[in-house]
Amino acid sequence: MIFKHTNEFGQRFTIDKDDKNLVANRDLRVVEVNVITMNLVFHLVLILISTCCCNCIKLLILLTNPGRSHFYVFKPLVIELNRRGHNITMVAHFSSGLSESNSYRELILKDENKEAVHIFDLEKNMPNLNKNRKDLVLRIRERSFIQCNSSLSQDVMRNLIAEKDQYDLILLEYFSNDCFFGFIDKFRIPVVGLSTTSILPWHNDRFGNIENPSYIPNAFSNFNTKMNFWDRMSNLFFVELYKYHYDTYISKVNEYFAEKFFNSKIAFKKDFITNYSSLMLVNTHYSLNIARPLVPSVIEVGGIHIGMPEKLPKVCIYEYLVHNFL
Repeated sequence: MIFKHTNEFGQRFTIDKDDKNLVANRDLRVVEVNVITMNLVFHLVLILISTCCCNCIKLLILLTNPGRSHFYVFKPLVIELNRRGHNITMVAHFSSGLSESNSYRELILKDENKEAVHIFDLEKNMPNLNKNRKDLVLRIRERSFIQCNSSLSQDVMRNLIAEKDQYDLILLEYFSNDCFFGFIDKFRIPVVGLSTTSILPWHNDRFGNIENPSYIPNAFSNFNTKMNFWDRMSNLFFVELYKYHYDTYISKVNEYFAEKFFNSKIAFKKDFITNYSSLMLVNTHYSLNIARPLVPSVIEVGGIHIGMPEKLPKVCIYEYLVHNFL
């Protein structure tokens, strides 16, 4: 008996009865192959959708403040960036505890002035900030001179300046150390500012951050958000005074050292600093500090130094009582 058959491509042909089973088996195999192919394509697309691409970058982290408490704030950030596979060169007065490898390098600075600990007595100075504003600002000016001169004159820093390596991003602690902006002029790459304190008056303008002294106390005062008229006038006066003092005196100190060690004269132009300041991480939190408006480029990271909770040791109260009291 003769049968007419149409294949999967629409072609018609005739077959004998004896070949009918062969055609059926062949068509079944074609269907099975198509199903398997569709399953493979589906799972491949699913894998591609679920895949997260990650690019590691080369970081230069400058934690040059000799204060131990300043370093400990952002030490966990360094450790986490290393864990995620980024290539890191860190300059600091203290070690992070990580082992050096092809992707991690530490350049430890010596504290020639022996002031890495107990630089500022919080218990003594914090209650009297409103009275000791002048001394505090002069202290910051003095520390700026010491920090820039001491750090940049060391061999590890001179070697880093002379290196031909290129970096993708710089993490720099913002305080009163703009002399290190010479690195930004050298590499022409964005910088992420790290502030271990409340954002300082002379840093707000770099990020266009909102600063209204009528209800936002400056970092060098004991004012809160409930200020009377004279408190607001005082707050406004000292905010502008701090900015003027920084731009007129402290910046000159930083400019001198930048020209001396980097041969850079552009690093202190306000437009240059503003253009390369892309983000700032501030060690504050609205639950402890005041709630204030912030632009998207200023992010509060208060508590970043607190690690994950560890499991408490298992203690048998009964055994403890038996061995110690009975």
